[in-house]
Amino acid sequence: MAEKPSSPNPEPPIATTATPGGGKAPKKTFALIGNPNCGKTTLFNSLTGMRQKVGNYPGVTVERKEGECFSQHGERFRIIDLPGSYSLNAHSPDEAVLRDVLLGRRADTVRPDVALCVVDASNLERNLFLTSQVLELGLPTILVLNMVDVAEERGFKIDVDGLEEALGIPVIACRAHQGVGITELKLAMSRSDIPVSKFEVQYTEAWNRIWDQATEKLAKSGALHGVGSRDRLEAIYLLTDHDPSHYGLSKEELAKVKEVREELDTQKPQWEETLAPARYEAIQKVCDLSVRPPEEYQPSLTDRLDAVLLHWLWGWVTLAVIMVGMFSLIFSYADIPMGWIEGTFAWLADRVRGMMGPGEFRDLLIDGALEGVSGVLVFLPQI
Repeated sequence: MAEKPSSPNPEPPIATTATPGGGKAPKKTFALIGNPNCGKTTLFNSLTGMRQKVGNYPGVTVERKEGECFSQHGERFRIIDLPGSYSLNAHSPDEAVLRDVLLGRRADTVRPDVALCVVDASNLERNLFLTSQVLELGLPTILVLNMVDVAEERGFKIDVDGLEEALGIPVIACRAHQGVGITELKLAMSRSDIPVSKFEVQYTEAWNRIWDQATEKLAKSGALHGVGSRDRLEAIYLLTDHDPSHYGLSKEELAKVKEVREELDTQKPQWEETLAPARYEAIQKVCDLSVRPPEEYQPSLTDRLDAVLLHWLWGWVTLAVIMVGMFSLIFSYADIPMGWIEGTFAWLADRVRGMMGPGEFRDLLIDGALEGVSGVLVFLPQI
């Protein structure tokens, strides 16, 4: 794939808050990337400690977390915790923010210098889908192999050196929740020569011609203007976005995107479904070189539960039991604690009547405070 020419407008400088004593601006910006529930936030907290700030990206309700950490040589690094996602093919605002930051399309966020891709070692093949997309963008990348203890418990043997060789980037094994591997990660982040991976999904010649034609049409319309990204990749992500209106394109550019997508739909129906299998085929080759699965498959607790809860018959039976049980708790068994609450407040009201003479203050306590609180708390059992 041909690299996109550099933008005539240089990237904005890294904005940072001045620190006491004339602190210097961060030397590098690292983007923390990963699937949901891979330990990314735990790693972010371990790296940044209390040096964090949280807000939202302008125009969307997607949370924005930034922090700073120090290298082994005392240099300040900025860490951006990007939204968790399974893919750069945006189907939600979170995924759109992740994609646009990595492509350099957001004016409010500088394009990261280095990507820190966090993967769950126990689900390596699935997690590498997003990582492989990031690798193709041409960013220097460090792969953080998290939850290696979980992978070992499940019988997986991961050859870290083999994975490094297959991807061509540093791979750091860690257990973020225990702080294991953080020092090694900071050493890798401190390197001045963090490499760019040579990973690339191989398409057929016919598909290469199709992507080249689509890319050329979008480039001529001006729709492709990411900073330092690759034209073909940006074109693919733009065409797979079913709501490209938030891409910051003009009406003419949006019309060209729609036109090219319609041409693809006519020329190659279900063309989007060919993208994932080609990527997983490339990922499988990497896993074959670096991962040894357990000799005997040991189903996890989730697998055993799924065998029942997702069964074509017992799944429906389980759903019926849960629904009947829930409605019974709400409309029958909840009456018992509701009666206790009403009885308790009635007893308190009688005590107040016995201790105080008639008057507005007694009415305020009984009919206002006690009745008001009772009227709210009585619904807690149902809630």
